[in-house]
Amino acid sequence: MPRGRPRQSQNGTRATQDDDDGPLSQSLSQSQSQTQRRSQRRLSPVEEERLAARVVRYVLAAHGRGEPLRREKVRRLALEPQHGGYVNQVLQAADVKLRDVFGMSLEVLPNKRDLLLVNQLPVVENAPPLLAESELQKHGLLVAILALIFMSGDAGVDEDTLWRFLSKLGVHKDHKHECFGNVRKLVTEEFCRAGYLRKEEEVVKGVTVLRFFWGDAASVGVDAVDLLKFVCTIWGDEVEPEQWQEQYERALQLQEAREQREQARQQQ
Repeated sequence: MPRGRPRQSQNGTRATQDDDDGPLSQSLSQSQSQTQRRSQRRLSPVEEERLAARVVRYVLAAHGRGEPLRREKVRRLALEPQHGGYVNQVLQAADVKLRDVFGMSLEVLPNKRDLLLVNQLPVVENAPPLLAESELQKHGLLVAILALIFMSGDAGVDEDTLWRFLSKLGVHKDHKHECFGNVRKLVTEEFCRAGYLRKEEEVVKGVTVLRFFWGDAASVGVDAVDLLKFVCTIWGDEVEPEQWQEQYERALQLQEAREQREQARQQQ
């Protein structure tokens, strides 16, 4: 969990994710209000979660194949016939999941028929093949993990905390994920081998556990200020990086170190 809380804005309020579900909610607000006037019924949270997961799987698969995303096709192929009238609600829920887990937003184009996946992730410079466009979903998972570690401070994150965090995002260590495959192997081996994560063993009450830290590739390739801004977009639109005082100071230190390395490289 992040250390500390952002300071409140001058008006004493702090936006949460519920205040603004992102670009998609704005695009669909008028259509959804008309649907709500026709019927006050909404999907239960369980049904919404299940259908949103189906939409996310379909959207990511279609995006990976380079297929255009059409609203009507999503309704026909990802939703069940009896749920066609809830397409706005499900799309909004899918948009939230896409942003929180994959760092991508689902936007409606001006023609109101086509959808577009937009990458919202911080840029990782000099990314190895692991972070190629075809594996953008893994990039999103990596950024989420790096953000958790960064917000937790210099002590890193223990294994149990990491898995609990990922489980809240629908990513479970012991279940084969449709996008990530073997999640445990991806996190503890691939991300570590690529240098973005560093793991250390420690003994707690006689039990050996793993603790995760930023690896050298993350320290060099990830702009911590941009990462903190990314966290703020999930936390709420009124939250600014400066409100996370400890993390912001650390981000500035990392940014300065990156700039110094770049200057030294250019002088060689």
